[in-house]
Amino acid sequence: MTQAADGRELKDVFAMGGPAQSFPATIANGASVSGIVDLTTLRMFGLLMDPTAWTAAAITFLGSTDGVNFYSVYDSTGAEVNWTVAAQTYVIAANPAEFLGIRYLQVRSGTSASPVNQGAARVVKIIGVP
Repeated sequence: MTQAADGRELKDVFAMGGPAQSFPATIANGASVSGIVDLTTLRMFGLLMDPTAWTAAAITFLGSTDGVNFYSVYDSTGAEVNWTVAAQTYVIAANPAEFLGIRYLQVRSGTSASPVNQGAARVVKIIGVP
C-alpha cells in the first residue's frame, strides 16, 4: 500500500487514469510567467525541470477557469503553493489535489510578491495523468 504524506492511500488521493504525460510550459527570456497550459485532459502531479540552467527561484502557479483571468494558487491554509526547484530535476506535488479544478495553468518563476525573470527561455514540463 502506497500512502500520501497525510496517511491516505494514493489511490484515494487520485485514481490513475493512464500513463503519465507531459505538456510544455515555456517561460520566455526575461519573463517570469509561462504560457498557458490547458489541463482539460490532465490531472497534474509534478514538474520536469528540463532546462539545463534555471535562474534561482521557487515555482508558484497561476490558475484559471476561463483561460483569461488568472489568479495565484493558494492552498486551504492560505499559503501560496510554492515548490523549491532546480534545473534538471523531477518535482512531485506533495498534494496533487491542490490542482484539481484548475482548467488552465501558468507556471511562475518566483512568488506573487517577488517574481523572478528567467535569464533565458525555459521549458518546464507539466506532468500528469489523464
